[in-house]
Amino acid sequence: MWWSDLIKRGAIAFIAGNLFIAFAGSCGFRPLYADNPGGTNVSQTLASISIPEAKDRLHQLVRNELILNGMHQSEGIALYKFEFRISESDQDVLVQRSSNVQRRVLRLNATFKLNDGTKTPLFDGNNTVRVSYNRTVSEFNNLRAKIDARERAAKRIAQIMQTRLAAWLSQNQPQG
Repeated sequence: MWWSDLIKRGAIAFIAGNLFIAFAGSCGFRPLYADNPGGTNVSQTLASISIPEAKDRLHQLVRNELILNGMHQSEGIALYKFEFRISESDQDVLVQRSSNVQRRVLRLNATFKLNDGTKTPLFDGNNTVRVSYNRTVSEFNNLRAKIDARERAAKRIAQIMQTRLAAWLSQNQPQG
């Protein structure tokens, strides 16, 4: 009977799920945004980080993405200061024999550091993101494609930086 096979499969899935949960709990697995024993969590700590004002449009795109994802001290004294630099470069990828460029890659390189008021950084790192875009005969389309690629790359680099920072904070934030 088909329903008995369905019940067997459901029981096997239930047992496998419970075994996975038991194994994950015994190996010290803890969700990234879970509360620490001291009562704080990564979300609260990310919200207590100040991000300096942007210097240009690219830095503003990254800063906006970080703020939208909950990483910014809006009032009061910030526990940490997060600084970053972004550099941008373009590379031709697909070039025809007539020297027409059909495809380009926009590359963003970010270096970042987290300070707590001292001169030595608590956490620093760098990441690179590559985003491709097509080129056509229309200069307006080419400009719009590059702007869109820049916005996608800025969003991606901000997410990477924030994830790396959250992972570091989950292991190193002050208890309290």
